[in-house]
Amino acid sequence: MKNLIVSLSLVLLCLSTSIVFSQTTFTGAISDDWAEIGNWDNGLPAMGNDATIPSGSNVVIAGFIFNDGTIDNYGSIENYNGGTIFNDGGTIDNYGTISNYGTINNDGTINNYGAINNDGTIDNVGIIDNFDSILNDGNINNNGGFIFNGSIINQCGSWGGDDPYINPYTPCFSGSGCTDTSACNYDAAATLDDGSCESLSCADCCGVPNGDGTTCDGVCGACNDDTSCVDACGVPNGDNSTCSGCTYAAATNYDSTATIHDGTCVFPDITSDNQEAYDEGAASVDITSDNQEAYDEGAASVCPGDFSGDGNVNVSDLGGFLGAFGTECSTSALLGCTDSTAFNYDSNANTDDGSCIAVVNGCTDPTAFNYNASANTDDGSCIAVVLGCTDSTAFNYNANANNEDGSCIAVVNGCTDSTAFNYNANANNEDGSCIAVVNGCTDPLYTEYDPLANTDDGTCITLIVNGCTDVTITVGGGLFDFEIGWSLVDGSGVTVASGGAPYSAIACLADDCYTMNMTDSYGDGWNLATYSITDNNSGTVYGTGGLIGSSSSGSDNISIGGVACPVYGCTDSTAANYNPLADTDDGSCTYPLAIGLTYQGGIIFWLDGNGGGLIAAPSDQSSGAEWGCYGTTISGADGTAIGTGNQNTIDIEAGCTTAGIAADICANLTLGGYSDWFLPSKDELNKMYLNIGQGNALGLGNVGGFAYYYYWSSTEYDSYMAWIQYFATGAQYGYGKFDFNLNVRAVRAF
Repeated sequence: MKNLIVSLSLVLLCLSTSIVFSQTTFTGAISDDWAEIGNWDNGLPAMGNDATIPSGSNVVIAGFIFNDGTIDNYGSIENYNGGTIFNDGGTIDNYGTISNYGTINNDGTINNYGAINNDGTIDNVGIIDNFDSILNDGNINNNGGFIFNGSIINQCGSWGGDDPYINPYTPCFSGSGCTDTSACNYDAAATLDDGSCESLSCADCCGVPNGDGTTCDGVCGACNDDTSCVDACGVPNGDNSTCSGCTYAAATNYDSTATIHDGTCVFPDITSDNQEAYDEGAASVDITSDNQEAYDEGAASVCPGDFSGDGNVNVSDLGGFLGAFGTECSTSALLGCTDSTAFNYDSNANTDDGSCIAVVNGCTDPTAFNYNASANTDDGSCIAVVLGCTDSTAFNYNANANNEDGSCIAVVNGCTDSTAFNYNANANNEDGSCIAVVNGCTDPLYTEYDPLANTDDGTCITLIVNGCTDVTITVGGGLFDFEIGWSLVDGSGVTVASGGAPYSAIACLADDCYTMNMTDSYGDGWNLATYSITDNNSGTVYGTGGLIGSSSSGSDNISIGGVACPVYGCTDSTAANYNPLADTDDGSCTYPLAIGLTYQGGIIFWLDGNGGGLIAAPSDQSSGAEWGCYGTTISGADGTAIGTGNQNTIDIEAGCTTAGIAADICANLTLGGYSDWFLPSKDELNKMYLNIGQGNALGLGNVGGFAYYYYWSSTEYDSYMAWIQYFATGAQYGYGKFDFNLNVRAVRAF
C-alpha cells in the first residue's frame, strides 16, 4: 500500500511541474468551509499550493483535501467525521489546534507545536514530530512511520503498528476531574482538570462554598437567623406598609388583615335616608321605627358611638366620630348637589356632597341616527335613521338616506330602448345614443345595397359585375364536410367570403392576390374535400385544392386578374437555403454550422468537417459531484481522444453503479429535447476549454460560461484517480476519484 501511495505521489508531483503554484490564505469571508473557494484570498488550495490558516480562524473539512505543499496552521482545523486529510509528501506545521474526527493519512511530515486532539484515525507512514501535546481518544496506526515525541502523547485510544521511535507515549491519564480546592466538587485524586468545577451546590446563605453563614452577619436579610432590621410586619428593612390599613370595623374600608391603624378609615355619609335619624338622636341607645332604616344601613351601631366595633365607647372612637360628623354642629344638614346648573341639582340639599354632574345636551334616543351616548339631556335634535344608497354617483342614490345599506347600483350609460338598433340590455341610464332600426340590403356588392340600412333583411339579390370578376366559389365533397372551415382574404387583409362545407356561391372578386385559409376542426385534413374558384364567363379555374394530410390548418395563394402573388422563401444569399425566386422572406433561412453557435440543445465546440461535431450543454450540470468507484479500475473508461467520451461514459455506468456520480449525471440528462448526453473525454474537455472557454483559442471568449474551477473528464487515470482540467489555467492532471467538489459539464455528438 505504501509503495502504491508513493507511486501516486510521484506521478502527481511530475504532473504538477507544469503548473505555477502560489500561496493562499484562509479568510473565512463566506463561511468556515475549507472547500469554499471564496474563503481563500488566492483561490482554493490545489496540488502543490502552500496554505496558511491565520490565528483566530476556524476551518472545517467535510470532504477530501490533498496536500503536497505546506500547510501552516495558527488557528483551528476541524476534520469532520467523513473528512480526509491526505498529506502526500507535504508538510503540516501546527501551531494551533487540529481536532480530527475523520481520517488523517500522513505520508509526509507533521510538526506539532500546538495541540492535536484525535477522536478519529491517524494512519502514519511518514514522520510526526510532537513538541507539545497529542491527545488520542481514537486510533493511531503507525505503520512503518516515525513518531518523535518530545512532550506528551496522552494515549487513551488504540495504538497499532510500530511503537513510537523516541519517548514512548504516556498511558491515558486516569485522574481527571476538578482540581480547584475551593470548588464544591474538588477531587483530591484528580491530576488533570477537566473543566467541571462549580461553586453553587454547596454555597451557604452568604454565597460562600462550604461556608457557615457567618461571613455576612450584620447584613439585614442575608441569612435566616438575622432579624436585626425586621419591621413590625416581619419584613426585613420594611416600612410597616404591608400590614397597615383601616382597623375600624364600622368603616366602609375596614381591612380585617391590618394590624397597624394608618388613619385612612372612611365612614358612611349622612344621606336623606338617615338624616332624620341623626338629627333626632340616632346616637341614642333606643332603636325606633323612625330611625330603623338608618341603623340597618349602618348609620349607627347598636352601641351608639362605638365606631371601632369593640363593644365600648372610648377615646379610640374619636377618630371615627370626627370622620362621620365633622367638627361643626348642624341639626339640618341635607347632602346633595347644590349647583342649580347641574344635571342632578337637588333643591332640597343645603350641603354639597360633590356629586354634581354637568349637563350634556344631545340626542338621547338610542334608535336615532345621531344618538349621543354621552348626552344626559335631550335637546330635540334626534334624526330618524333612513336606510338607502348614500353614493351620489350611484344609479339609485337616495339624497334622504343617512345610513348606507349596501344597495347602491353603478350607473351604466347606453340605449335603453328595446326596439332600437343598438339597444343595451345592461344600461340603466339612457344616454341619447339610440339608433332606429333601418332594414335593407347591407352588402355593397349588390345593386339593392342601401347605405342607410343597418339591419340586413335578405333583400340583396342582384350581384354587381362591374370592375370585378364574376366567379363561383365551391367547397365540399369530402367525407367529413362538417369539420371544414375556410375564409378568402384579399391583399389588404379583408375577408371577402367565408363559410363551411358544403358551400357554393357566386362572388365578384376584384383583381388582387387572395389567400384561401383552410381549417379542419378534427385536425386530420379535409378527407377528399376540395375548393374551387371558377370564372363564370370563361370557365377559368383560378384556384383549386384542399387541406391535405393530417393537419388542422393551411393556406393557398390565388391570383385574380393577373395580379402576382408573393413568392415566400429565404431571401438571404448567404444562407444555406437561399431561394433566388423568393421575393418575400419567410424567416426560414438556415446558415452553415460554426463553433460557438447554439444548436441542438447546446453550444457547438468542435466540428469534424463532415457535418458532424460535438455540442456542450449551455451550463454546468453539477458543482459537487465525485468521479466515483475510488480504488476500482473501470474497464474501457481510459479513452482520451475526441470521440471516446461516450464509450467511456457507457463503461463507467456499467462498471460503477454509484448513483449521482459525474458520468451518471450526464448519462441520465434530458436537455433541449435530447437525452444522449455523456461526460467528455480528456481531449474533448480540453477542446471545450480552448474553443468556447477561458482558453479563447478562436477569439470567441468564454461563451460556454465555464467556472474558473476544476471539471471532471470521463477518462480514468488509474483505479484511484481520473483526469481533470483546471479551467482557470487549462492544466490537466489526475485527481482522486472520491473528491465531490468538482464541476460537471455534459456533451453530446451530432
